[in-house]
This record gives sequence, C-alpha cells and structure tokens, in this order.
Amino acid sequence: MRIRGILLLLYIIAIGTVVAPAETSWDAFRPGRSNEVVCIDLGSRESEYYRLDAVSPLEFPLQGPTHLKILSRHLREGDGLYMIRVFRDGVEVHRQEMRALESRSAHLCGNEASPVGASRSLELYVPSGSHIYEARSGDEGTPAAVRLYKEKAKRNDDDPVFVHYAPREFARACMLIMPSGNDYMHYQATRTRPVVLGVNGPTELIIRTRLNLSPNAEGTQSYGVEMLRNGELLNTYTYETERFEDAEYEDCPEFAPGSSKRIDVKVPAGSWTFMLRPVEDGPGIMTRTLISKDALGPNGGTD
Repeated sequence: MRIRGILLLLYIIAIGTVVAPAETSWDAFRPGRSNEVVCIDLGSRESEYYRLDAVSPLEFPLQGPTHLKILSRHLREGDGLYMIRVFRDGVEVHRQEMRALESRSAHLCGNEASPVGASRSLELYVPSGSHIYEARSGDEGTPAAVRLYKEKAKRNDDDPVFVHYAPREFARACMLIMPSGNDYMHYQATRTRPVVLGVNGPTELIIRTRLNLSPNAEGTQSYGVEMLRNGELLNTYTYETERFEDAEYEDCPEFAPGSSKRIDVKVPAGSWTFMLRPVEDGPGIMTRTLISKDALGPNGGTD
C-alpha cells in the first residue's frame, strides 16, 4: 500500500488531474480451514481475524477470475514485521513482507492493554478456474492474523457509476485504510494549501470531507469547509464530527480520521476550477472526490 500510494502521488504530480478506475467493493469470507480465531476490538465493533502459521495454513477455495484481498495485523505491542505467503493449488504465487506500527485504537477483545498493529492490505488477482488457496506466515517474524475478502460481483450496467477523481493541487496525500478491506486515497487541504480540482461540465461530483483530528481526540468537534468556483466563494458547509474509530491513515499517523461528510455538486457546462479549504487554520481536512463516469469526455475529464 505504501508503494502504491507513492507511485500514485508521482503520477499525479507528473500529469495533474487524473481519473482512476471505479472503486472495488469486497465481501468478507471465512477460510474453509483455519487456525485460532483472534477477536480484535476496533473501537466501535469487534472483528474476527485468523492467525497465520508457517506450518498449518489457512485454506480456502476461490473461483476466478476475481480478486483476493488479505487484510492483516500483527499481534503485539509496538512495531511489527511479518511475512505473508500465498499458495495457489500447492504452488507459492506470492510472498510479501509487512511492516506496521502499533494501531492507535485497535486491541485484543477484552484487553485494552494488548494493542495490535495497524492494518495492512494485500491484493492478488485470481485467474480463471477453480482454485485452492493457502495463506501462511513466514518461518520468523511477529505473530499476525488476517481477514479475507473477495471482489464483489460487478454492478448492473444501468446503475450510475462514479469514479475517483484526483485533484491537481493538494497539501498531502494519505491512504485511508478501512477494516472492511477497502483503502481510499485522501488529499489534505489546509487554509493556505487548498485542494484544487479542474472539472469540465456538465457533470456531477460527490465530495467527502473528514476533519483531521489528533490521535487522542474525544467527543464531538465542529469544522467548516469553503468551496470556491473560479475564485468566487460558492458555499460554506459546517459540520459536527466525531472520530471514526474503524479506520486509520497509512503514512499519516499524526492524523485520526473524523467521520465522513458528503457534498453533492452539480457542475454546469464549461471549464471550472473548484477549490476546497477549511474555514480555520490548523491541520485541515482530508477530501476525496468522485465524478460521474458518464459525463467524462474522450480525454477522461482532465483539463
């Protein structure tokens, strides 16, 4: 995930505004054969993970073509380093070393004194046909446990589709890791370094904002977001938010995510520059923008 985030950031810097593929959704599933079930408290709910072992693998059938996602956490206090090995039909097809800091919110169920690692994610393509997969740990490293997800069936072609739309200017890019198995790139906006989007209308935007909270934040906090279009103030939005306990930013541990707030924008015909910035100074907000795929032109909607 760290490498993918860096590559995406370099790509954005190279060409400006880009359109990424449509979001992938995932369904959690249980392995057919597993080891110890590990209960992890994520703050607002509990979640079942399955302990990895070097000798006794997790085993599960998959029908391709599809994609497999493995969400993992190490099971000790402090930093952790561990290996995930994946086998398909008895042949090792992938191995990856995972390094993670201690999670700021997750811990073993019923024991707040036993923190676990921040979540890490691995995605693999599953080729056509019926396959038996296995997941193992390396021979050494920090104990770890995983959750398994497979790609959801494709949506109806008649349903409206929105795709991720990256800004051409922003303060910082941070990957939001969700315990559901999804991860979403977010872009920081501050008062002096706003998020800037170049958009060709007519089209529609869905913009989600999250207040950047301190890791030890508690209770409800308020914030405001200004939206400008071609330099003129279009609207000011005010929200009440609380910490979103089920998620954390990879590579941006100084921020804890607030709950998501949605803005729907109808963009008129023409070429427009939208700017998003917080009303007040400080660590700012994170934003994520989706654009209607149906309205994109032959150049993908870039300016």
